[in-house]
Amino acid sequence: MNLQTMSVLSDADIDKIHAASLEILGKTGIRVEHPEALEMLRANGADVDAASETAKLPPELVEKCLASVPATFDLYDRNGENPLTIGSGVPHLAAGHNAVFVIDADTTERRTATVRDVEDFAAIADALSDIDIVGVPVTPQDVSSVYGLGSV
Repeated sequence: MNLQTMSVLSDADIDKIHAASLEILGKTGIRVEHPEALEMLRANGADVDAASETAKLPPELVEKCLASVPATFDLYDRNGENPLTIGSGVPHLAAGHNAVFVIDADTTERRTATVRDVEDFAAIADALSDIDIVGVPVTPQDVSSVYGLGSV
């Protein structure tokens, strides 16, 4: 398959989005619901409020982290084989990513996603030869949160 590379944003647009992201991360911060991760962020220069589980990331920290990201990396299948190199300039197709609702194939009605939907989607996407990466296509609503908060 030959996919054409396209640019949707100009370099100036990308710079504006990056600057806005740095401002949000620095002033508003992010919620991190894991004490060890919050401590790691604090140790690396983030302003952490443990009570609200919020970390404000100074621009220098974000830039330092971005500078440490490798230009390319390999993704392997579940058996540790068939690597895909991300960042090589070769496009890869990914299927999925976090819908909360699905259209039921039997009833044609919209309903919340389930674990069974994840299983079905993974089986279908795995069988498609042009799909390189299978992500979690939906967020199942029939399981409780990792943090014991109940269903989303």
